[in-house]
Amino acid sequence: MKSITIKKNLLSGIIAIISGIVLIIMMPYAIKSKVNTVTSAIGPTYMPTLIAVVMIICGIGLVVQSLFFKKEETITIELNRDVYVLLYAALLVIAYAILMPLIGFFITSAAFSICSLLIMEDKNKVHFLFAIALVALIFFGFKYGLSVRLPSLFL
Repeated sequence: MKSITIKKNLLSGIIAIISGIVLIIMMPYAIKSKVNTVTSAIGPTYMPTLIAVVMIICGIGLVVQSLFFKKEETITIELNRDVYVLLYAALLVIAYAILMPLIGFFITSAAFSICSLLIMEDKNKVHFLFAIALVALIFFGFKYGLSVRLPSLFL
């Protein structure tokens, strides 16, 4: 059986740094803002940029911890099994994106959460109940608490 060994902190740090840099580069194209440095007001790009910078700082911390302090955990990935899990997860995300506008947020997100737990072979029923309760909390909080329009079939 083919397998590869990965250093978790090093790989996570590199992914966080690259993701943060990509987000910072994409920000001006994704969010158009009338706020500039002259007005010194906080604009719509403030929080996403702050999150991207925090991602880069945390990524650097993970890389330093891995390379210099030798605090590292390794994980072995079995290619035969894990490739199928990755494929199922990708198909699940695609199905979620397609079904969300048709069926609505609540049903699609609950099904997505349950299917994700099944893919991860979770047997704990409390996790399933918690996932559904969290989806309900997010749905009702955004729809009725914040008055944000979410796609919904009947709610």
